Amino acid sequence: MLTQKDNKKIRSKLDNIYKISLSKKDIDKFEDEIIQIIKNFNKKNPKRKKNISEKTSLIICYGDSIYSNKKKFNLII
Repeated sequence: MLTQKDNKKIRSKLDNIYKISLSKKDIDKFEDEIIQIIKNFNKKNPKRKKNISEKTSLIICYGDSIYSNKKKFNLII
């Protein structure tokens, strides 16, 4: 779903690009088409819930973040 802020950003970008060469009516048409394309995409591709668990997660760390002369860290694997 597009927020009003998103709509304003789209309009602002279109104005900056096409204001000199196109009429307001044409820019309005482009804005409506872009918003409709985004809405259709969002309907067809709903956001999926991310499944975060031990089975789907991987931690990457570097040796210097585990061991330091100044601090002691616990490493559990």
